[in-house]
Amino acid sequence: MKTRLLLLFLSSFAVSNCFSQAQPQGEYHKHIVKKTDDERKATKSKEWWGAGVIMFSKQDIPRTGSIKETEAMLSNTFNADEKFVGRVYLPRAVNKMDAAPPEALTYRVYIEGIARPFVVGVAKDVMPEGDWSSWLLDFPDNFQTAMSAVPEGTHKVKIEVWSSKEVETTIVYTDENDKAVAYSKDTDNKGKFWAAGEFTLVK
Repeated sequence: MKTRLLLLFLSSFAVSNCFSQAQPQGEYHKHIVKKTDDERKATKSKEWWGAGVIMFSKQDIPRTGSIKETEAMLSNTFNADEKFVGRVYLPRAVNKMDAAPPEALTYRVYIEGIARPFVVGVAKDVMPEGDWSSWLLDFPDNFQTAMSAVPEGTHKVKIEVWSSKEVETTIVYTDENDKAVAYSKDTDNKGKFWAAGEFTLVK
């Protein structure tokens, strides 16, 4: 019995903001996205180009801050028991990052470069708005499970933002005459890398 693999891309996501004006980007936003992309083009393959950046602080980072005021707020080392937040800066609005708007997002947390990350899903009803290109992440609440498993010491932590889109895969089974006799269906998540940032955690 032969098989044919057919991919059917299903999306129920309604683009309500596709014609709305994109969120304004501040001076620091434009600066850090361009700077990081220039660095990626010198060191990484093309699938990492054109993506965003996550920066970290011990206080909420304003969305449209200047380079001078924002850089003064940033930090890349945190104690496990203190507040720390991140801000995502994308080069384009959420609805423009992928060929089709995502259904959800996932955050991947890598500690000391482990191959298998701790994954946090973002529900559809709390997705960033389609015209947003920046938003805050509150890590102590969202990543407590991952951080509680970290042993005492100094650790490198990397956070990645990925889009999330369910793809339904249909496998069609055919006979020797290429006639379909059975099929099975499964779903897979076809995500795209959106942004990344790193910091040091001391526990």
